[in-house]
This record gives sequence, C-alpha cells and structure tokens, in this order.
Amino acid sequence: MDLNNLNKIRSVEAPPYLFTRILQKIEQAKVEQVSKPVFWLGSFSFMILLAVNTLVLFNTKTEPITTKNYAEYIQLTPNNTLYK
Repeated sequence: MDLNNLNKIRSVEAPPYLFTRILQKIEQAKVEQVSKPVFWLGSFSFMILLAVNTLVLFNTKTEPITTKNYAEYIQLTPNNTLYK
C-alpha cells in the first residue's frame, strides 16, 4: 500500500452558508420543548396508569398451586374413576 497518495488529499471548502445552517438547526433543536399542557397530560396519564397497576397488583388474590387445584383447572380428576 502506497501511503504517499495520502499527501495528495486536499481539504474541501464548504459553502459559507453551510455552517450557519448547521448552527441554526442545532439552536432550533435546543429551543423545541414540550408544551405545558402536553407535559401535564402525559404526567397525569402516567400517574393514573401507575395507580391502576398498583391496585391490580396488590388486590389480586392467588391461591397456592397444588396438584389437586391444577388437575381441577385442566379438568382432570385426581383419581382413576374413568373406568369404574
């Protein structure tokens, strides 16, 4: 590989307005924010969702899973009375 070819590379001149356009886009991105009504609506919705999830999580009553409960759930009988 010939590294002398790298010496032939020249820097490219950018158009003068390009830098100002880039700075303008960066400034616009900094200025754009969420409006207050949208912020409060999102916060309120999140709090309601969190409250409902908490209520559902703590109000569910679960029974311990035993072989008998599982057999009843899948509609099996725990004993062999099928052929009697």
